[in-house]
Amino acid sequence: VTGEALLTPIQRWFFESRIPNLHHFNQSFLFKLDEKQALDPEVLKQALGELVKQHDVLRLRFTCDAGGDWHQRYEDSSN
Repeated sequence: VTGEALLTPIQRWFFESRIPNLHHFNQSFLFKLDEKQALDPEVLKQALGELVKQHDVLRLRFTCDAGGDWHQRYEDSSN
């Protein structure tokens, strides 16, 4: 999936709510590694790249135009 997509009703509601500091509404994960296991940054980068390719929603980008309307766009998975 790439390109523009309509906002879902819950997305429209969220952006119309005019919540200050929208960037604070995110989701994060903390992974704890086995202390005996070293982390290979290249393997992690490759795994995350595959995850982004598989799950389209991780490539969504939201922008607000000059009129205050919000839009979403799926970025190409090669970015």
